[in-house]
Amino acid sequence: MVDVSVQDLKQQFEQEINIMAKCQHENLVELLGFSSDGAQPCLVYEYMPNGSLLDRLACL
Repeated sequence: MVDVSVQDLKQQFEQEINIMAKCQHENLVELLGFSSDGAQPCLVYEYMPNGSLLDRLACL
C-alpha cells in the first residue's frame, strides 16, 4: 500500500484544480471554484439543469 502524506494529497488536489480550470468544452460543465480550507475539499461547478451525467447515461 502506498503511504501518501496529507501535504502530498493537498498538492495533488491543487494540481488537478489547475488542470480542470483550463478545460473548456461545450460538453463539460465549467468549474466555478473550489475550497480546500476545511477537512472536506469542495468543487463548485455550474448548474446542469437536465440532471447528472449518470442520469443521462441511464436514460432517466
